[in-house]
Amino acid sequence: MLWAIFISVLLPTMFSQAGAVTLLRNQLSDPNALCNDGSQAVYYHQQDVRDASSKVLVVLAGSGYCSTIEECSLRCTEQPEPCSSPGAQILEKEGGVWSDQFSPFDGHFKVFVPSCSSDSFSGRRI
Repeated sequence: MLWAIFISVLLPTMFSQAGAVTLLRNQLSDPNALCNDGSQAVYYHQQDVRDASSKVLVVLAGSGYCSTIEECSLRCTEQPEPCSSPGAQILEKEGGVWSDQFSPFDGHFKVFVPSCSSDSFSGRRI
């Protein structure tokens, strides 16, 4: 009986995830920071930049890549989402690195960079 109470009540509270991290959208100002479809690239950051400490966690979202014009054209035709700038103004992330509970990144200011250029964040030489 005691074990059943532990499993159903105490265990979930011990390992419950902390609340979601709210991230705000910010458009990049560099004219070369473009997505495959020509839209301006964006990133998301925690709400109050003034809360940024000396510890910052930047998460680069992987969405695959293509290595030729033909591959990229096919990819963006079949799956337009990873080839365009996300439109959501607010993202809610939770669990894993986003959690401040049981995470080595507790207290870090968090930034999320979605991929939309299909270049695996390798960029291009100008």
